Amino acid sequence: MDTSNWSRDLVAPVLQLARTAGSTILSEQALGLHVHTKPDGSPVSTADKAAEAVIIAGLKSLTPAYPVVAEESFQSTAYDATSP
Repeated sequence: MDTSNWSRDLVAPVLQLARTAGSTILSEQALGLHVHTKPDGSPVSTADKAAEAVIIAGLKSLTPAYPVVAEESFQSTAYDATSP
């Protein structure tokens, strides 16, 4: 990817990624959402986790040199601020 135009070059693939995540949410809703409580007491559904997985995989594919931090995966892993 040409980094001189990286933000413009990412618009179309990120829009498609958002559409794919939205479709994933709708599919999960059709199956019946299962909601769990996170350690902080807030709710998280299977649709939340599934959509986040789609987004993370897509962003890692589009921008492998940049880390991706997301709410649900951040909640479930130990975070080391010193890691690149």
